[in-house]
Amino acid sequence: MARVLITGGSGLIGRHLTPLLLRQGHEVAHLTRNPHYRPGDIKSFRWDVGQQAIDPAAIPWAEHIIHLAGESVGQRWTKGVKNRILHSRIASTELLRNQLAATRHHLQSFISASALGFYGDNTGNTLLTEASPRGEGFLADVVYAWEAAVDRTAPHADRVVKIRIGVVLAKEGGALPKMLAPVTWGVGAALGSGRQWLSWLHVEDLCRIFLLALTQPLQGVYNGVGPNPVTNKDFTQKLAKQVKRPLFLPPVPSFALRLLLGEMAVLALGGNRAQPAALIEEGFTFTYAGLEPALANLL
Repeated sequence: MARVLITGGSGLIGRHLTPLLLRQGHEVAHLTRNPHYRPGDIKSFRWDVGQQAIDPAAIPWAEHIIHLAGESVGQRWTKGVKNRILHSRIASTELLRNQLAATRHHLQSFISASALGFYGDNTGNTLLTEASPRGEGFLADVVYAWEAAVDRTAPHADRVVKIRIGVVLAKEGGALPKMLAPVTWGVGAALGSGRQWLSWLHVEDLCRIFLLALTQPLQGVYNGVGPNPVTNKDFTQKLAKQVKRPLFLPPVPSFALRLLLGEMAVLALGGNRAQPAALIEEGFTFTYAGLEPALANLL
């Protein structure tokens, strides 16, 4: 049994990860900025990233930190939003690092979310592994700076692990409900060329990856994706088949998405074809390796 302190515990991943850790017998606490936050029987500690303040009891309590906090990238990228996306990740990590440096603790691992955007907005058909180089674009710059901040916690933890997460499939949030809605309404269609790659994984498999990082001596970078990426067109077709809806509209033109979403359109029109090479080397097996079983479970 371990004491696990989670940032972003009320988010999509945290809401799935917390009960998994509890079922495994671990103690869990959340860091929260909400003074009225009461996550059931789970312990909570206050923090305020903007004020660079944190409950002094939080770090000494923890044996492991799982760092999930960060501003959502799924909103139109104005200058202010882009600043918040970057600042939320760097400032929250620096707050944890500073507190680790200033406090007596017994931290065994610092496990942080990262993102597949490290490799760039659109890497075409190139098969990406953890050894692939940094790409270009806003998200690549954010992830590079984010991971650099995470690496600065290394002197204060026995292990540092970074999970570069792809497209997480879950019923309650993330990409799937947004992609499902137009298909359900009968107006589903591929986006742009439809040939852009989508490296996905079921939220339960992602939580099992974090559990593996917690319980095994993992260190360094791991691609948090399933082993079978698909194209946008293939994903849309399989989604429509699962919910028994026809697809008859032509692909949504790229220019229309750029007009609607602005710079954020790269999330829909770009993509990465990634493999979880390091996880496979560790012997990790996916419960939902194929898209059809994953969609059947979720829908």
